[in-house]
Amino acid sequence: MSCAVALATAVAGIHLTVTAGSAGAEDPPQVTFDLAYGPDPLQMLDVYPTSSPAPAVVLVHGGGWTGLDKAHLRTTAESLAADGFVVFNINYRLASALVSGYPMMTDDVAAAVAWVQQNGAGYGADTADINLVGGSAGGHLVALAGQLINTAAPATVRTVVSLSGPMDFVALNSLVLATPRGDIGRSGGYAYLGCLPSTCTQEQLEVPSPYYNIDPATCPAMMQIVSTIDMVPVAQATTMHDALAAVGCESIVTVPPGISHSFAMFPEHREAIGAFLRGEPPPIPDPLNSVGDLELTETAGADSHLLAVLDRPATEPVSVAYATRAVSASEGSDFVAQSGVISFEPGAVEARLPVQIVDDSIPESTETFMVELSDPLGADIGDGVAEVSILDDDSLPDPVAIDAVTPSSVGQGAAGRKITVTGARFSPETTVAVVGYGMTLSGLTILDPQTLTVVVKVTRAAPTGIRSLTVTTPGVGSATCDCLGVNPKPVPTMAGSSLGSGAIQRTVTVTGTGFTPGAVVRFPGLTGVSARTLYLSPDTLEVTVSVPPTAAAGAYNVQVTNRDGGTSVCIACFSVLAGPAPVSMTPFLVAGLTTAATITGSGFIDGATVTTPEGVTVADVIVVDATTITATLSVAPGTLPESGLAVTVTNPAEGGYGVGSCSCLTITG
Repeated sequence: MSCAVALATAVAGIHLTVTAGSAGAEDPPQVTFDLAYGPDPLQMLDVYPTSSPAPAVVLVHGGGWTGLDKAHLRTTAESLAADGFVVFNINYRLASALVSGYPMMTDDVAAAVAWVQQNGAGYGADTADINLVGGSAGGHLVALAGQLINTAAPATVRTVVSLSGPMDFVALNSLVLATPRGDIGRSGGYAYLGCLPSTCTQEQLEVPSPYYNIDPATCPAMMQIVSTIDMVPVAQATTMHDALAAVGCESIVTVPPGISHSFAMFPEHREAIGAFLRGEPPPIPDPLNSVGDLELTETAGADSHLLAVLDRPATEPVSVAYATRAVSASEGSDFVAQSGVISFEPGAVEARLPVQIVDDSIPESTETFMVELSDPLGADIGDGVAEVSILDDDSLPDPVAIDAVTPSSVGQGAAGRKITVTGARFSPETTVAVVGYGMTLSGLTILDPQTLTVVVKVTRAAPTGIRSLTVTTPGVGSATCDCLGVNPKPVPTMAGSSLGSGAIQRTVTVTGTGFTPGAVVRFPGLTGVSARTLYLSPDTLEVTVSVPPTAAAGAYNVQVTNRDGGTSVCIACFSVLAGPAPVSMTPFLVAGLTTAATITGSGFIDGATVTTPEGVTVADVIVVDATTITATLSVAPGTLPESGLAVTVTNPAEGGYGVGSCSCLTITG
């Protein structure tokens, strides 16, 4: 087939299939191009199927939010398919100087994911294992879309891979304003944001930034790759990674050296990306072997040890030599000189290194000796020198201390809030306990002898107030503080007006009690909904909502989550009404003439308005009944003939401002 014929058939809407690879005894599955996942001509995707169930990867191209298309990623899609994934390579609507990209573009990604959920199994996709991969502008879109999709329907998106994706428009805008370029016009990211560098509001910059949309309860696992000399600053990835890690979200960031951007880095990192998408440990170099300092009393004798620690599990046996070296402590009279080799079996991260102290009855100050690592096999040495301090029996320090707990409170219903405890004398054997009903602790991590983190889960019925937190280090002691509070949960009681399917950026007022600044409203079960929350008062939130045209009519729950993780649900508080669904319009229109037209469909409500393309004006709109609208349409002289133009019907407030469209307007010469 020639290029011209191929283009003509694609425009006509015929799905083209090709075979990936060479034909053989068992031909690989065929690729299907240009399947529609939405009504817009740009809402198309290519499917690279498998013959057996496999994880789904939705591939999102870059192009500065204003250009390129899925053909740019065909080689990447073929590589991922060869690695055993079912790939859905998508196009999406683009931003311009006249059309803002937010939330249109993430809505398209969400619509593509919804299409995969509904149809992916037919192409071999495991629809319970959906992953997003994007580069540059696409890297931003997959990061934000993964958050928004999981906010509406938790666990829909399992992982996100972003190559050179911007994460914080607030920081990027500050960099632009600091350069001589000044207002660079509505191009690229500013076409997406819908503002100029000097006019963007804080909300316009924060709301579409993944950095400001992190939710530890629903965050997908995230991998970021950005080169040291990239169009996107490295700090965009590292700051996002730190914020994700701080709240317990799974995050990996890789910063390869050199100049590279977006999917140009995919071949080098293909193996690591594939492992991440499959939930496997990434391919890693030899682990680093380190040993930490230690404090002992003279009575410790031969029952003590240092811990030699690998920074990650070894895949092969690891060994390292060690030897003691005197500093202020003396061999023989204060400690026993030792040397030898310790080993780590595959999978191990710790090995004990023996230390023997000699007790005496002589009063003396703290003395030290060193233990040094050398000659590693299967690992590199990180911190290879440990200082062992021998404390006088009569001057023991306080065993364990708690200095601060951050944050110091969590909300009722918090699903998993990470808190940081700072103090003293923490060790790998340290435990943490809390007193009181309805609160549980998990995921204890000892960062160093002065810092630990633990994940707190609170039931919605847990009593409010201050709890006692106890940190215990076996053989050393414990400390207790009344330092962890439980805050009242937010209680939504009502959501205002109902909205129709297809409603765009309409305001819904949620009332209740206990709302705090930063509270977020979600609509569980309403797939693809876009919701931005504005805090007004402790009893009022204002939510800007866009309902997808495919949303099913019915009642939905409303969930409010405060910044402290406190959350609760109002059952069936919000309703989606069936929106208008125009199907056809007759007769054809003629350039330069006025025509009485009839629009047929369903769901029309008295007071509905009709919108047509540029050059076509509408007057005398009458809703005859729920299935028929009449109107007078005038076409400007000189308008070129064209078919498949959009006619949009918007219901009034009584219909929840529902919106529906059909490509059913035809202009003849």
